[in-house]
Amino acid sequence: MIQIRNLEKVFKSPAGHRVPLKVTRRSAFDILVFAVAMAAPLQSQTIGPLPDTPPGRRLAELIAIINAGDYRSVRAYAESTFSEEFIGGAIDERVDALMRLRAASQELTVVGVQSSSPERVVAEVANRLAEVHQALGVSVERSAPNRISMWYRGPVADRGAPRGAAPPSEGEVVAAMSAFLDRLVAADAFSGTVLVGRGDSILMLRAFGQARRNPDTANRTDTRFNIASVGKLFTTVAVAQLAEQGRLRFDDPVARHLGPEWMAPDLASQIQIEHLLTHRSGLGDYLESDAMLRATAPARALDEYRPIIRAERPRARPGAQFSYSNSGFIVLGAIVESVAGRPFSDYLRERVLGPAGMAGPSDWPRDRAAPPAPDFATGYTSRFSAAGTAWSDNTRRIAAVAPSPAGGQYASAEDLWRFARALTTGALLRDSTWSAMAAPAPVRGGPPTGYGFEVQRRGEERIVGHGGSHEGIGAVLDIYLRSRYTLVALSNADRSAFAVREKFASLVLR
Repeated sequence: MIQIRNLEKVFKSPAGHRVPLKVTRRSAFDILVFAVAMAAPLQSQTIGPLPDTPPGRRLAELIAIINAGDYRSVRAYAESTFSEEFIGGAIDERVDALMRLRAASQELTVVGVQSSSPERVVAEVANRLAEVHQALGVSVERSAPNRISMWYRGPVADRGAPRGAAPPSEGEVVAAMSAFLDRLVAADAFSGTVLVGRGDSILMLRAFGQARRNPDTANRTDTRFNIASVGKLFTTVAVAQLAEQGRLRFDDPVARHLGPEWMAPDLASQIQIEHLLTHRSGLGDYLESDAMLRATAPARALDEYRPIIRAERPRARPGAQFSYSNSGFIVLGAIVESVAGRPFSDYLRERVLGPAGMAGPSDWPRDRAAPPAPDFATGYTSRFSAAGTAWSDNTRRIAAVAPSPAGGQYASAEDLWRFARALTTGALLRDSTWSAMAAPAPVRGGPPTGYGFEVQRRGEERIVGHGGSHEGIGAVLDIYLRSRYTLVALSNADRSAFAVREKFASLVLR
């Protein structure tokens, strides 16, 4: 068995975070989290040190090199031990990801093994900075020298609450969250706003860090952040409303609502609205298309995406398996336009955002030379080198990407709080529709999901919401149906909102 404390020699003399080629860089973070969340419960639990197997040894090395935190050592290890396909010509990104994990944890300690096979191991590790347990794992190539072909991190497998354990009080949750956030900010590991609510009351709303680093401008509780894929929930509600009105059905094929200018007829007859909502259409990510990567200005209307969507062919048979798709939500937006007979953005404003009482969701102020901080937060990503850590902003990338049915709107924490309240009080959907949308959907090969919502069962609790991320963007909206908590975490430094999500779950579900 391998003990982490004896690994100093391993990372000083390593043997000779790219995702598989079909996974885009934009979706990689979420896919890795989903992979661990789904895979860990599949095999029997074995608590103890890491197994003396190729993946066990590689994971031990990886943890040791992360804990050391030396950029040169981390880079040398990645170059010599990550497979060529995993690196994929992006060694800087792979090294940055490891260094960010070090910054977000300070130290990782193995406390158990969640699953193990000859080519893969997933361990439960203690994160010293966040004071939570997380899953961390690796897959390795079959033949020697068994280079790392993937690494994973995410939440640990659900064990449920201890028998007889009293739930924490609201005061205990708020105090623990405040102390946790203060630690993260002191370590420069979080910038953003966090809201904790329960029922119809806001228990905590705090802002941290900088909306802009030059000039130095602080985030405020009303600062608007890019919410990335959390915006998919607005599209989901729009589709569900039209279904309530009998103007579409979830089993409608795309061909019933869109013409061949959007999708080849053979494909449009196979893909159903339900497939789009549950990421089973087989479509990919329009943001990774050549046209979008070359774009210098944002799209002004959904029709500008038609050539991109029309050129896509599914990666899998429609309905067969989970494959996260931004393109699928563009198609949903086009269906809303077609059925409602008005621009998608108009429908959203009149029927979703307005009735929810959301004052702030909007687009980046592109007609100005710079965003008027603190009204809008600029996103920052940490970059590492032997000289130290630097922060780069995402302004250039964001300038060419418009909010869409796939997400990317700007909203404050209170905006998303109001949206959550509107969902759970019947202001947007009938109770029966909301219950159906928030129920787990029958999806093979993917994370727990509902109809447009992420759905997790943790013991007796069900958590419904969505996360979103990109460079310098992290956004989380989680609605705890049983305990009636709501968490909103919005960050503009790396993807640090997800650490807040994990910590909150560890407190409420303990």
